[in-house]
Amino acid sequence: EELNETSNQLADLLTQNGIGRNDIVGIVMDRSIEMITSIMGVLKAGAAYLPIDTDFPEERISYMLKDAAKVHITHKKYQGKFRTQSKEVLWEDFIRQQSQLSKQNPSPNNEPNDIAYIIYTSGSTGKPKGVMLTHENLYNFLKTVSHRPGITSHNKFLAVSSCSFDIALLELILPFVHGAQIVVLDQFERKDPWLILEYLTGNKADIMFATPTHWKMLREAGWDIPVEHLHIISGGEALSKELASQLLPLCHSLWNIY
Repeated sequence: EELNETSNQLADLLTQNGIGRNDIVGIVMDRSIEMITSIMGVLKAGAAYLPIDTDFPEERISYMLKDAAKVHITHKKYQGKFRTQSKEVLWEDFIRQQSQLSKQNPSPNNEPNDIAYIIYTSGSTGKPKGVMLTHENLYNFLKTVSHRPGITSHNKFLAVSSCSFDIALLELILPFVHGAQIVVLDQFERKDPWLILEYLTGNKADIMFATPTHWKMLREAGWDIPVEHLHIISGGEALSKELASQLLPLCHSLWNIY
């Protein structure tokens, strides 16, 4: 309820700032519950969100904001840091205004072909390009993975992917659709294989998505004890038969969605 009401209030603030259907709102925030709340608030305002990893070079962040965003939400620590015409909305300012904003669910105002979010390419062949995904795309993806591999309200999803990685939707939105729990690791924690193993083996999470490179890193960190409750989802690059054969005895199920 708290998460829903806070995202409703953020949607109200964005609407008061002239944000609506098909407008693009950048989210330049450290990995946190505030980042997830911001994504939900942008969608509730009927706009599209542009997730930007704060680990990106400052020049790249400035380029993406300048290229696409009408407004961007960020923390005070990043205030004025990026060269862009995008209007800055500070999370700390929002919190100060929160009591004056509506907690009510806004009326849905989107069509299936409206933009839901934008993911930028790596830029390895030139300047990064923004790929626009629609609500229809988003719904189709969430509906499909809800069916298989599947998720229930009892699951705890360990979120370690960069928010700018398309598959992050699997971590940041899907669990809420089913009343499941999201365990968000911050910028530094998500790169610590020993901490991740602690979460998995300690039953603090039972679903995790990662690339084969990431799963291999966990193996190299000494993971050799089976985690009977763990559902592994692998994607982003090809999963070798060798790595799959190493992972299968360590988990409940292994899904290759590449």
